[in-house]
Amino acid sequence: LDAPSEFAEIELRVFPLKNANAATLATLLRDMLQPAAGTARELSEDAKTLLEQVQRLKLTDDSGQPVTLDLTKPVKIIADPAQANASTGVAQRLILGSTPANLAALAGVVELLDTVPIVEGLTARIIRLKYVDANVVLETLNSIFQQGTGDAGSRRSRGNRGGSSGQSQSVTAGSALSRTPNIALDSRNNALILSGLPESIALAEAIIQDLDREMDAMVTEVRLFKLEHALPSGLVTPLRSVFAEGTGRGGGGGARGLSEQISRLRLVMGGEVAQLSDNATARAAVTIQADDPSSTLIVAARSDLMPLIAEVIQTLDVPPAGSFDTLRVFALEHADAASVERVLTDLVRNRSRTGSVRPEDVPTLSVDERTNSLIASGSDAALSLLERLVEELDRELPADLQNVKLIPLENADAGTVATSLQRLMDERNGVTRRGGGGGRSVSTSSLQRVVIIPDERTNTLLVGAAPEGFALVEALAKQLDQAGPSLTGQVRLIPLEHATAQTLATTLTTLFNQRYQAARSPEMQRNRPVILPDPRSNSLLVAAGVEDNRA
Repeated sequence: LDAPSEFAEIELRVFPLKNANAATLATLLRDMLQPAAGTARELSEDAKTLLEQVQRLKLTDDSGQPVTLDLTKPVKIIADPAQANASTGVAQRLILGSTPANLAALAGVVELLDTVPIVEGLTARIIRLKYVDANVVLETLNSIFQQGTGDAGSRRSRGNRGGSSGQSQSVTAGSALSRTPNIALDSRNNALILSGLPESIALAEAIIQDLDREMDAMVTEVRLFKLEHALPSGLVTPLRSVFAEGTGRGGGGGARGLSEQISRLRLVMGGEVAQLSDNATARAAVTIQADDPSSTLIVAARSDLMPLIAEVIQTLDVPPAGSFDTLRVFALEHADAASVERVLTDLVRNRSRTGSVRPEDVPTLSVDERTNSLIASGSDAALSLLERLVEELDRELPADLQNVKLIPLENADAGTVATSLQRLMDERNGVTRRGGGGGRSVSTSSLQRVVIIPDERTNTLLVGAAPEGFALVEALAKQLDQAGPSLTGQVRLIPLEHATAQTLATTLTTLFNQRYQAARSPEMQRNRPVILPDPRSNSLLVAAGVEDNRA
């Protein structure tokens, strides 16, 4: 216990400062070096970051040996003057006390941090780049923040002319782009030293991380996109999934839909855009960051790629649905996007009326007519349901069948009715082709096809058919909706050879009406057979119970 300590004595060194405020820099260093909250020995995240920065800087002492920072040994930090608001013109000095090795390491840190102004309210970072020239990244950062502050200034100017300065302030309050950070270059270590507001430093760090990668081409253009509707942070992930290096694979159905959208946009735009490599590791560096308070997307990419990125952003700038900002692009192959959008909108409206979906969960839909695509915004559950419905509606059908209409049911089960009616309509189409003679063309018979899709949440039938076919399905569906449950699954088609379908249907309906007049129970009344004529195929469409079918 009576052994001498390795650091019984510490050395003191005075560092005159050129740019930083001594009291603020001292506080910054103390915050970095103090233990994590609630612990006596564990280093804080800032301390770990400082150690990592010192290690990356690869500092050496006077003899050329690498120096390390040992935070288990005491470090004393004294500011002269001690107050951050000292009079202007007073010399700023920092006095550090520690072991010789620690002082050598801290000397390099202080020297770098003193290259940028550090005053009260600002934070600072030292970032060493691994792959990219720090000077190139410095130019990119300056371009981004100059555009950001210029845009904020123009908004403030417009707000002042309009007499509504409060509105202008709300636009930029808290924006990471509203204040340009101080950035200095350390070419010796290929590092950048930043000081500024915490949110601005966080944005700059994210951009640097995006740019500091192995790449086949450099960023040549920087653009800031002001969004009208979408939340910028909600677009970052889908855009990165198809543009950013290393994230092109995977991404699920959302990424696949957006990739198809980009392929179609490239065809629409012709030779204006460059091709994207299918190999993610061979793509050029693209940085995409969001600044939600100013509704701005920050994009740095090759100039030949920027027009395509701009078109995609314009396509995705749709109003968010409630509290959700997840986006999906559905690139349709066969159906008309505008027609499908109308059907889905009506379906969602019906769900809202029936209370089967909360108002905040209702998705928003928009159409990109150039690429025949649907852009949807909503919750994951809502988008999954839309995906299923789009797959059902996006079929190769004649033009008349693409005009889908809705038939809401009140009593009968939509799934059961859809199955029965689809089977019946398919059988009817076959009978019509067989009995139509040689004069009926294939295209004419295809127009008799009917597509019936159930939406079980709203108990609604989605029907794609020519006007005549839809009228037949609607009439039969409405009668089945009032009939007993036992009739729903007993629908069949009866072709006639000699009698006329219209006459026989009237006769049979009268007969069974008389038979069921004596029934006292309302439930038995609902079991009365449904009989409809189909003049085109000269058939009867019959829904009846077992005993009535025998009759």
